[in-house]
Amino acid sequence: MTRFTDLHGRVWVLELNVTAIRRVRDLAKVNLLDFEAVGRLLTDPIGFCDVLYCLCQGQVEAAGVSDVQFGEGLAGDALLAAFTAFQEECGNFCPRPSTRQALQQLFAKSAAVADQVATRAQQQIQALDADQLAASLLRSSSSVSGSSPVSSASTPAP
Repeated sequence: MTRFTDLHGRVWVLELNVTAIRRVRDLAKVNLLDFEAVGRLLTDPIGFCDVLYCLCQGQVEAAGVSDVQFGEGLAGDALLAAFTAFQEECGNFCPRPSTRQALQQLFAKSAAVADQVATRAQQQIQALDADQLAASLLRSSSSVSGSSPVSSASTPAP
């Protein structure tokens, strides 16, 4: 079992077992035994939160927390903590060392891709010339106005 804390200080316990995986499959329509499906969750925070809700459903209901309130507690560092707990729990579930190793590689590669995307985005943002971009936007917005013909309905009758 692994734990994570949401933005509201609530501690949630993740435990992957056959029953929990079946509940996720039935409710969220995600097969946690499919590497490709698990990989997609790493880039889909909404789908991931749906899976988390299924995994924590009993705790959520016992705490009197709605699914909306549960989701509102997941962002930023809390979401990262949930991802980390989920990854650890996936490894704990796998009975074969080779499967655990493959999952660890999937998670590591996914993190490397996310870091690379963020690095490239930062480089592109730093390369932007704000003055040149503003001038370009102003030129394109001023060339649009006044180009449509006057409606005959707005012309006064003689």
